[in-house]
Amino acid sequence: MTRPALALLLCVACGGPAPAAYDAPGTYEMDRPFVADTLWVLPDGTYTLVYAPDGGKTLVVRGRWEYVRNGPSITFHRFPVREYSGSVRDASQTGVWQAPFERTAFGSIVLQVYKDKGLRYRRVSPDLLGSAGRGR
Repeated sequence: MTRPALALLLCVACGGPAPAAYDAPGTYEMDRPFVADTLWVLPDGTYTLVYAPDGGKTLVVRGRWEYVRNGPSITFHRFPVREYSGSVRDASQTGVWQAPFERTAFGSIVLQVYKDKGLRYRRVSPDLLGSAGRGR
């Protein structure tokens, strides 16, 4: 394999540069069956999470976020506690979530929840409309 081809292969495998603070705002969705799980990260340092299980109570949580260069990661304040299954049971049980902020090999921006289980929020839009065209 030639050096340019090897360099290109390595760039594709790494997914490009780590996401920066300006990459954070947007609409993120978690792909889970029977749950609409959408996170709006706003440029003003606030977020809104809407967690709506089929046939269950919709939870809406608002709070603040900040970008952390080391990692990088995003720290969400007043974020609901999430069970290892990925479920959120009670919006009143909140804490601080330091979410690893990554760019995948295909260039998608994600917030990791439980990497070993494949649970993550994927940025579906850099603006505040989700894949279904819903606004915040």
